[in-house]
Amino acid sequence: SIQRMIRLVQSADAGKAKIVGLADRWATWIVVIALSAAALTWLFTGEIIRAVTILVVFCPCALVLATPTAVVAAVAAAARLGIFIKNVSHLELASKLTAFVFDKTGTLTDGLLSVVKLNPFGEVSPAELLRVAGSAERYSNHPTAVAIQKLAAEAGLELGTAEEFQEAPGKGVSAKIDGVPCLIGRANWMREMKVAVPEHDSDETEGMSVVYVSRDGVVLGWIGFRDKLRREAPAMIADLRRLGVRFCAMVTGDRPSVAQSVAAQLQIDEFRSECLPEGKVEFVENIKKTARVAVVGDGVNDAPALAA
Repeated sequence: SIQRMIRLVQSADAGKAKIVGLADRWATWIVVIALSAAALTWLFTGEIIRAVTILVVFCPCALVLATPTAVVAAVAAAARLGIFIKNVSHLELASKLTAFVFDKTGTLTDGLLSVVKLNPFGEVSPAELLRVAGSAERYSNHPTAVAIQKLAAEAGLELGTAEEFQEAPGKGVSAKIDGVPCLIGRANWMREMKVAVPEHDSDETEGMSVVYVSRDGVVLGWIGFRDKLRREAPAMIADLRRLGVRFCAMVTGDRPSVAQSVAAQLQIDEFRSECLPEGKVEFVENIKKTARVAVVGDGVNDAPALAA
């Protein structure tokens, strides 16, 4: 990781802002003009002091030094705020941004999900539902996995052995628990995996993020989570508006009711819920047709959109 940071620093150091390149080009012409003017002055007046005066007046040092100094100062100021700028040319692009697309969990919200409801089906106990979910999620670092692991530890549950663990970004995870195939994830993904998800009253899960748990093709129940807005999120959105950003959007893999609640609280212009990584990319590409857009995210699910 240290070598990676070194490469990033070298990349940032090698980059050059467009305005710095412009200053360098103008400085070259100024040097040519200055030397020509000094030579002509000396030729016609015969006084070396006049030629030197021309050179002093024409000196492009201020132009050449001022622009990179301003850029370095900006990079240093950003570093003090915990912002690492990979390429200094992005500083100029930042001033021209007109649209922002945000992830939700961990970006606009704290990302510290807490389990608020265990809803087992049939004869399944809450402890068994939590044990299967915790066992399947033990190798994931997704916020839902962290919340489940935390609750399982607090309840003193002994988790099963997870084998053949696989994670589908934005969808869920699969693993064999004590040799039995188990899934935990979104309802749509469960259906894709040929698992029948029972219908339930949507009011029961209003405002909650929900994942379903299945074992050997049978849904054991669902687990509800809640998150809260980051304290600084409303002020940040307001600051962007004041700086001239015309469009703020949110893309999330979460349920429509949760996404709508967050968007309403932050006065987000548009949002997409139940959005897979490829859906986020498509959303960003559409906005790029009419605006200069920045994407803000923190997870593997956001990587394709960040790259786009």
